[in-house]
Amino acid sequence: MGLQALQILHDFGMAGTVDMSQAQMLQAFGSGTVGVFASYSAALGQIEKQVAGKFEVKAAPWPIPAQNGRIPAGGRVLMIYAKDPAKQKAAWEYAKFLTGPVGQTILVKSVGAVPVNSKAVGDPTLLGKFYQDNPNQKPALEAASRLTKWLSYPGKNTIKISEAIRDHLRRVLIEHEEPEAVMADMMSAIKPLIHAK
Repeated sequence: MGLQALQILHDFGMAGTVDMSQAQMLQAFGSGTVGVFASYSAALGQIEKQVAGKFEVKAAPWPIPAQNGRIPAGGRVLMIYAKDPAKQKAAWEYAKFLTGPVGQTILVKSVGAVPVNSKAVGDPTLLGKFYQDNPNQKPALEAASRLTKWLSYPGKNTIKISEAIRDHLRRVLIEHEEPEAVMADMMSAIKPLIHAK
């Protein structure tokens, strides 16, 4: 499956990927000089503002070749560190509001994130009409059924492993190197980091 993912990135790269930062890519997409912009759902509002009036934006789900393929969830988390019982109670009430139907409606409409509350999605007075009026937000919502836990590499080298993977993905996407060779190099670079004590 990893080699297949590298092949997809390689194909994107061969189709004309340009080496740019995320901010540069957004600007290029907004000016119409880049035809495809891969990003996360919460950036959609910013993308639509950038291109407003210039051309129509159509969002699509991230390509997942296998029927049982999954997407790692990422983004928000709530943690309560208060030790004082009154503060704990207040924080818990706030957390319930944020994850409840009204809080999730506010979050989705202001940030474009995927909601964690199904009641908000089904209620036409909350997000039901929002998704009808904003069809570009639907692919992220529909992908929610394919979410899985966020991958965290074992041991003390989690960040180094993520950086090594990113650097090797860049070789496939930007430098157009062959996926098989990059996969072998990536495995050689990552195995010692995973098994480090």
